[in-house]
Amino acid sequence: MRDATVRPATRADVDAVMDLWRELSRHQEPWRVFAPRSEMEADVRRSYERALTDPGSLVLVAEVEGRIVGTAFGHPVVPSSVSDEPAIELAGVVVSAGERKAGVGRALVDGIARFARDQGIGRIVIKTFARNEGALEFWRRLGFEPRMVQMMGESDRLVLLG
Repeated sequence: MRDATVRPATRADVDAVMDLWRELSRHQEPWRVFAPRSEMEADVRRSYERALTDPGSLVLVAEVEGRIVGTAFGHPVVPSSVSDEPAIELAGVVVSAGERKAGVGRALVDGIARFARDQGIGRIVIKTFARNEGALEFWRRLGFEPRMVQMMGESDRLVLLG
């Protein structure tokens, strides 16, 4: 890794974290199924700001030479409707395009994994677009494996005619 420092985000970091979130959002546009809500960006900002004071959540940033080049957000969820076992959902993981493949993403995931372990939570869940092959490969290399598949169909194509 290229001399990146990973640390918990502060209020002063929120603008840089949102810049990274917008970069991630633009990157994901080709795979989106639903148009983002008009208030999505404001909601994400509030979510990050709340997480900064929530001991059960963690927003990390990665810095290189004083610049924030990556971020990751971990927060508790109960991902299964048949169990009350908690997990940490890892979301908003993004590394600036010029800093990718240098170990920054891995360091951010490591930080969230340590946080989960310290919280006594044994599982981390992520969501990514099925067609985002680069992300899928990254997550597999880190030890994530698919457990569920969400499928979608267009209602007009699914209606049985006749």
